[in-house]
Amino acid sequence: MARPRQTLPYLRRVFYVLSCAAWGLVVGCNLSGLDTASTQRELGEETLSELGLAVEILPGVVRARSEEEAQVTMRFNAGVGRISLRTTERASGELLTLKLANVHREAQARVRLVRSISSTTTLENECSVATLDVNCMRTPANAFCRSLTSTRLDQTPTELALSVRLQPCREVIIEVAPPEELGEQPVSFVVLGSLEEPQVLERVTQREQETGGEHDFYVLLGDALSEATTADVAQLDQLARRAGEVIVALPGEQELAGDEGVSFERRFGSFDHAWTVKNVQFMAFYSAEAQLSPRGISNINSLLRALQSEDQRWRKSSEYDLPAGDVRAMPLFGFTHTPPIDPRGARGGGFESRPQGAMTLSLLAEFAMHTLFAGRILTNASQPGRPDLRIVASQDTRLARDEGRYLVVTLTSEESAGSVRAGNRFMSIESRDIP
Repeated sequence: MARPRQTLPYLRRVFYVLSCAAWGLVVGCNLSGLDTASTQRELGEETLSELGLAVEILPGVVRARSEEEAQVTMRFNAGVGRISLRTTERASGELLTLKLANVHREAQARVRLVRSISSTTTLENECSVATLDVNCMRTPANAFCRSLTSTRLDQTPTELALSVRLQPCREVIIEVAPPEELGEQPVSFVVLGSLEEPQVLERVTQREQETGGEHDFYVLLGDALSEATTADVAQLDQLARRAGEVIVALPGEQELAGDEGVSFERRFGSFDHAWTVKNVQFMAFYSAEAQLSPRGISNINSLLRALQSEDQRWRKSSEYDLPAGDVRAMPLFGFTHTPPIDPRGARGGGFESRPQGAMTLSLLAEFAMHTLFAGRILTNASQPGRPDLRIVASQDTRLARDEGRYLVVTLTSEESAGSVRAGNRFMSIESRDIP
């Protein structure tokens, strides 16, 4: 299914050309494409100057803001994350409302840290107010740590409203995630490949809900639109909102949608990001153009190192001893649109550069990723390795009427028939027909 190639404009072409000159022999750069890694801060950060406030969500996107109503509307990329509120001397006790979408059903919001800031470069204003830092993990009874109130909307279980009183010259870090006592509970997620039409998402979520399926999130691996237009991106956004589930949406070639992916990114967030749910780690990276630029490789490496550090901190705090031969405790899974390597090589459905594809898999293996889920190819396939590669096709073709499938992946602490070990969990995968 060949589509016109698109390019994303986030980096200057001169930077890309110079980078490819240095990397080209190794990773097979294609100078017809620019870097596809977006600037997360442009998406997830907003300044409300009249309130003396800079707000940031990671990983996520700010969708709307109103200084008059002291309100910011945001969407998490994958149901969990952190919010930073930084204030200047102009903040004077206003009640700020944060409306959060795409929030994990079991997530709770809590203040993790309140710290003094002498200046905030975002607002270009100096702070002279002397305040004390508060670690809310150590002193949860502190008044600053209890200044946050949250409301879960019954009719929309994936939306959360937070209220917090703004105090001058402070940074408040808010974590939104399932509570730590759920850390050993099962994790379940659904993976969908290319769709014939976006309404398939609605049919799948409805079936899962009607049959009692409770999942932490659903992943769309790209090419989920009927047509490559911004109107179809808006329609997908509406369907995702109505689903009542956490939807993690990756862009394929269709989602570039005539505007170089800007509309998709503003609705669904940055293309490269990572998250952790109940002590299981995940990351998504952009590959719609069947290649990675040097910046894309750098982003992946940075995400992997951050996840590795988180795993190390968890092992230390949990006093967890790694079994012989293991390098991490938390299982790690990846999602992308184009598989680095096509399991059926002659078809050429992977990266344009096989050396770059092999190098990408090698990087993922270095950090002990267990399974990489990819889409694009309209044939379900798998390739054992490090990591395992799983291709998901969620639509039938003229030559194959049984390719429309989606996966339900479950991770538990206890081994079961047919499960395989992944870190300190056991993984089971079930393939189901598209309804």
